Amino acid sequence: MRMMNRRFQNGFTLLEVLITVIVMSVGLLGLAALHNLALTNAQGSHHHSLATTYIYDALDRLRAGEELADVQTSFAADRYTRNFPGDFNMQIDLAIDGHITITASWDDARLGDGGESSTNQLVVRSRL
Repeated sequence: MRMMNRRFQNGFTLLEVLITVIVMSVGLLGLAALHNLALTNAQGSHHHSLATTYIYDALDRLRAGEELADVQTSFAADRYTRNFPGDFNMQIDLAIDGHITITASWDDARLGDGGESSTNQLVVRSRL
């Protein structure tokens, strides 16, 4: 059996390969966490867009002459609330001077971290 000189050996040692695998694993886990955070924020943005659309829909319906009680009741229907992860509520307040305030609120437990509130609220004030 012949001993080879160390300087003529080629390739990587097992320790080098193990360290490379660990570094790559940590990097990929960080990338997965970042992807999950991006998806959560994109979903939250989608909910804000939906709430904005619903509020302006309610404003348009009120300007078209639909009764306030009918508009308020229609937004409690399943076709609106099922698009949100938690309880969706739309409150419409009409002032005597013709100003209207519409408040949309919903719960999203995915966005709350520990003690933070997971309630989202969007308020639009307008004139009829």
